[in-house]
Amino acid sequence: MKPDLATSYKECEKLVKSQSTSFYLASKTLPSNKRKAIYAIYAFCRLCDDIVDNDNKPSEKRLALDEIRFSLKQITKCVYPNPITLAVKDVINTYKIPVEYLEDLILGMESDIDFVRFNNFEELNLYCYRVASTVGLMCLNIFGYKDDRCKELAKDLGVAMQLTNIIRDVREDLHQNRIYLPIEDMEKYGFSERDLLNGTNRKAQKCFIKFQVNRARD
Repeated sequence: MKPDLATSYKECEKLVKSQSTSFYLASKTLPSNKRKAIYAIYAFCRLCDDIVDNDNKPSEKRLALDEIRFSLKQITKCVYPNPITLAVKDVINTYKIPVEYLEDLILGMESDIDFVRFNNFEELNLYCYRVASTVGLMCLNIFGYKDDRCKELAKDLGVAMQLTNIIRDVREDLHQNRIYLPIEDMEKYGFSERDLLNGTNRKAQKCFIKFQVNRARD
């Protein structure tokens, strides 16, 4: 492995170890080559997420994500000045990961820059696919599989996990002016955004959240 590529993988591992101790320890059970690849995917997700959540102007965030998009398509060199991207490009080539997975991931995260409420579950489901299912599909290529049904299972698991995150983080997301709960579902249960903000209408809220929990389990 080239020195600059080896350094890039080490940077990815360093980031994972500092950001997620449990994930870092669990990944130790993987063979070393697959473990490095998973670190790179995790680091890439963190890189994009940090761009979206930093204090820069929306236009600057979009520009940074566009630079990453462009870099992923460059075969001979990496134009984005970040070692994480270099490692991810190597993972893409080694494990034959469709670059569309990463582009969809970026598109999903980009939608959080100018956050728009989801009218229904179909819109939320697409968001969940982009920010979570794509990661599962990338991991599937790294882990290896024989049955194509695994792809559908990876998609479903990604949506289920993202729905679980949304249910868990309702209050935290509110502080960032983000509400991921579908408007159509909230109206069905007689539960409004004002109720969510003021902590009122708790009975309707409880029924609504139970419905979302069951959806994630399904």
